[in-house]
Amino acid sequence: MIKRKKRNIKIINIKKIFRYSLPVILTVLITFIINQSIPNMFNIIKNTAIISAALSLPEGGAHIINNGKKIRNSLKNNNTEIESIKNEDENIQANSVSNTPQETIKSKDTSNPPQGSGTIERKTLKAGTTPNFLELSKNSYLKNLTKLPMDNIKNIMNSPPSFTLKNISDPQVLIISTHATESYQPTTQNWYDPSYNSRSRDNSQNVTLVAENISKEIEKKNIGVIIDKTHHDYPSYNGSYNRSENTIKKYLKQYPSIKVVLDIHRDAIENSEKKIRTAPIANIDGKNAAQIMLISGADDGKMGYPNYMENLKFSINLQNQISKDYPNLARPMSFSYKKYNQHLTTGSVLIEMGGHGNSLEEALYAGELVGKSISNLLKTIIK
Repeated sequence: MIKRKKRNIKIINIKKIFRYSLPVILTVLITFIINQSIPNMFNIIKNTAIISAALSLPEGGAHIINNGKKIRNSLKNNNTEIESIKNEDENIQANSVSNTPQETIKSKDTSNPPQGSGTIERKTLKAGTTPNFLELSKNSYLKNLTKLPMDNIKNIMNSPPSFTLKNISDPQVLIISTHATESYQPTTQNWYDPSYNSRSRDNSQNVTLVAENISKEIEKKNIGVIIDKTHHDYPSYNGSYNRSENTIKKYLKQYPSIKVVLDIHRDAIENSEKKIRTAPIANIDGKNAAQIMLISGADDGKMGYPNYMENLKFSINLQNQISKDYPNLARPMSFSYKKYNQHLTTGSVLIEMGGHGNSLEEALYAGELVGKSISNLLKTIIK
């Protein structure tokens, strides 16, 4: 009897130990599994989010993203060319150059980059050799990212803008920035700090200052111009275009004389995997200017933007004027399925003034040159 009792006590103790230790064992096992799987899970989530953004938000400047083997393969399988990516919550802008002849320009920067910094490469970006590039005139190109046949574009590419200006003092040009806090490198250098998100609410550092340079050149030609410096992308990047649309409508109602709306942005061309940013550069009269890119939207039949070809006429004329005045300053203009509030007038265009690898000085010089070319074009359509 005594032996059986001892054995029963031993069995009960083992059961207790197992019962109390099981949660601990399971907790350790689950923790181990999670620790092993989270990095892969995050990569899957990140890659899926980037691909999704790429397919739905082609906005601003560029070409095909190069952000890892999985993403490249996924994009290849989708047979989709991505022009630009911007995650509205975190302002992720990841563009890389593909099939584009480039001329690397060395900077005179002699500063020592801090530990952990990325590299900035200065390059002159030109038209690629793929069939979706169309030569508009000498040194002037368009990149067709729509399904519209090239012949449709060729039929209107020699047409003048569909509107005219008047010889009046009333404002006829409106300049805004949907993403006004987009900023640049403070100095011309060959490295960048990855912790700086290239945004600033200081109007002496962001694209609104570049817009001022454009405005000044237009004013010199006695063409009435208004510049609005509202930060449509602050405090939230989401809904920026809705807010800038309201701003444009307000001015159009107040000044019916406005025919031209310029939305000034800054591009972002980056290979985040290799920590390399491309600063698009054109040497004009011995001085480096940030290359610019015009973006003209198109309607796929679902956007309520039926007059997009009229805007395209204006954009093509401006692309040709800039390319004539300052060869290589304008990268190939982009024609893609986006609205960009261009449905509000027939003289609306989005202009990317350099990228986040460019210095503010390079962007300001580009603003001066673009302002002169816009003025040259507008003077020809004053009736």
